[in-house]
Amino acid sequence: MISKDKNSDGFTIYELVILILVIIVLAALVFKTYNSIQARARNTTRQSNLLALQRNIETFYSRYGYFPNLSDMNDAGWRTKYMPNLDNSILVDPLSKCNPSKTACLGGNNKPVPKQYEYYPTQSDGLSCDGKVGSKADQTCAQYNLYASYEGNFNGAKYDELQNLD
Repeated sequence: MISKDKNSDGFTIYELVILILVIIVLAALVFKTYNSIQARARNTTRQSNLLALQRNIETFYSRYGYFPNLSDMNDAGWRTKYMPNLDNSILVDPLSKCNPSKTACLGGNNKPVPKQYEYYPTQSDGLSCDGKVGSKADQTCAQYNLYASYEGNFNGAKYDELQNLD
């Protein structure tokens, strides 16, 4: 017959503490990896959105001979009329709650801003090109910059910048 020692039932407090610490460390690693994967997916979305936005802006330029001003780009009615193939979702950063059908989602800064895409059109002399919606005054927009700010580093960069192709 095998005799049992009273102290041999279950785990000791030290074993339980070590087990809990191992579980905490593993959970932290899984959480960090998951967040990194999510950030990378959002950064990939930012990159593809900026490229799609650039294609739409360049298509507009090939039809009309100038780039749209910021006010026009932020006006849902104007976009529907002049850029019918533009999907509104590409105007919104993945972490933004902006609704491009109701409000202006593109910022007008000449630098990247977190959680927002920036569209900075200028005239050939470098002056800002930010006229009223549908105005003929800003049919002199000759160049632009697009910006998206990344979460951390993405492919070695903190942000993406695209310019007009010509």
